[in-house]
Amino acid sequence: MATVILWPQSVVSNDWTIVGTGTADVVLLDNDYYNYLKTDTDDDFFELIIDDLDSAVLNIDTITSIQVSMFSDMSQRSTSAVVTCDYRNAAGAVINSYTEDITINAIGNLTNYAWTARTTYDGSHTWIDDGSGGDGQLDDLRLRVTMDTADASGAFTFISQMYLTVTYTELPTLTYPSDDNVILKNGLTELKNGLTIIK
Repeated sequence: MATVILWPQSVVSNDWTIVGTGTADVVLLDNDYYNYLKTDTDDDFFELIIDDLDSAVLNIDTITSIQVSMFSDMSQRSTSAVVTCDYRNAAGAVINSYTEDITINAIGNLTNYAWTARTTYDGSHTWIDDGSGGDGQLDDLRLRVTMDTADASGAFTFISQMYLTVTYTELPTLTYPSDDNVILKNGLTELKNGLTIIK
């Protein structure tokens, strides 16, 4: 199996406070306490669009799973909050009820609260990257995080970094041996021994 990371590339909407420099997608590129999003208010949400996947360059055969990494912490000790996390399609609709509540606790360091890995987009079909659109299309995939239950004492919830990991299998290397010592491999022709006659 191989993997590739897709980063946030643009912002659909953002209610969370930006700390640092840049837009919401930019501050979520670095995992530190200098650039992040924060909120202490129920129902605040942000929604991001993820980078496009280039299946041809990566030689992808089948996408086996996708999973979001989300690095978070709280602003005060002994506090926690619950955020709702959604995989959404290009139109902004939740894909196949892929929504979940994640509890963020005050750990004292930025911790990865990974979303559930999703192996299919509808329970039976693998994710695709062929430009056909629809729920299974990874291009223009959206990620939304909503503050469901903010900490009762008023502590802020921080999210410092988010990205999508795509796990996939690669297309096999095709080799065509022949009795005449001609080998076709990955679009190249390798000639061994004998004469080459072009007519």
